[in-house]
Amino acid sequence: MMIKIQLKGKQKILVYTVISILVCLFIGRFIFFSLGTRLKQLKQQTKLAEANLKKGLEMQKQKGMISSDYDKYQVFLITEKMEQRQIIEELLKEVERIAKDSGASILNLSPQEAAEQGKGRYNADLRIEANAEQILNFLYKIQESKLLIKVDKISVSLKDEQASTLKAEATISITVP
Repeated sequence: MMIKIQLKGKQKILVYTVISILVCLFIGRFIFFSLGTRLKQLKQQTKLAEANLKKGLEMQKQKGMISSDYDKYQVFLITEKMEQRQIIEELLKEVERIAKDSGASILNLSPQEAAEQGKGRYNADLRIEANAEQILNFLYKIQESKLLIKVDKISVSLKDEQASTLKAEATISITVP
């Protein structure tokens, strides 16, 4: 047995409207709920992707800095694969070049005996004549050399009674990694 309900025009419209609204709310609830959870997941994935991208960009910046530093210091490692004789030759050539560039005159440049040198360190004795500015320029260029050259000891004195020319005696060394 079925109950028949007789509804008049406005009542039918009202009932259909209420049923339509309930159906829409019920269907909308499932659709919007699933969309809401999906949007939350997408937001989380987006935040994670942005964080990874930011981290990647920072790493890329560091990579550039590391590469430039590597290239800058790679020059110091050219002596790493050389034999002892070649290293001493490079040291002497570099000191001669620097002395010539700074305007100093080399009186004596001789390598020290191997027994006096430590592992990875090669020494040479140097005597030069120059004025004060040229000696300072020479020392600056030694410091800025492409090789790891160091002035271990230096003694500066007047060449003669004229204060314009100085005589410097130094022990220089090169360190090989």
